[in-house]
Amino acid sequence: MVTETPEIYKTLVEPYIDAVSANRCQWVYNILNHTTESDRIVYENPDVLTGYIVLPDLKWDGKMVSSLYLCAIFHRKDLRSIRDLTTDHIMLLKDFRESILYEIPKKYHIDSNQLRIYFHYHPSYYHLHVHIAHVSYDGSFGSVAGKAILIEEVIERLQECPTGTGYSSKTLTFSIGEESDIWKNIFARLT
Repeated sequence: MVTETPEIYKTLVEPYIDAVSANRCQWVYNILNHTTESDRIVYENPDVLTGYIVLPDLKWDGKMVSSLYLCAIFHRKDLRSIRDLTTDHIMLLKDFRESILYEIPKKYHIDSNQLRIYFHYHPSYYHLHVHIAHVSYDGSFGSVAGKAILIEEVIERLQECPTGTGYSSKTLTFSIGEESDIWKNIFARLT
């Protein structure tokens, strides 16, 4: 487990993300611009400030609803991870959650309480996205404590923050693989 303080984030992690994120997100921008994968879109809210695209994750076979695994990618480019979320984004997250809990069960004929909606920290790419999985999906490493943070928890923690602040001011503890770039470039040097 790794503990990332606000100071470590600001001085080491954020500059690293700034340096690598643009190069690694072109495929995301292609999806958001409908250049690629538009035939796989399950649902879209096209609003540039509050919108997102939902599509099946490659881990899902697209058939067994009990292993449903979707990914929602927000249109906003200024939000890269939960670290960029502040109290200003509480309504964005609440509206997103409400919409997902309505649209996805309607499409896949399941109850809304059968969905788990969560963020990864650190994410595999630095453009804000949310994982949507059936509660029966075990998902290996990505859906366990230390990697997954439920959207309800993110909203609650933001509601506890002073106005205008957010996750950049929080200390986060999480699991990270020793083969990950963020481990090699930052956290291995701190141990």
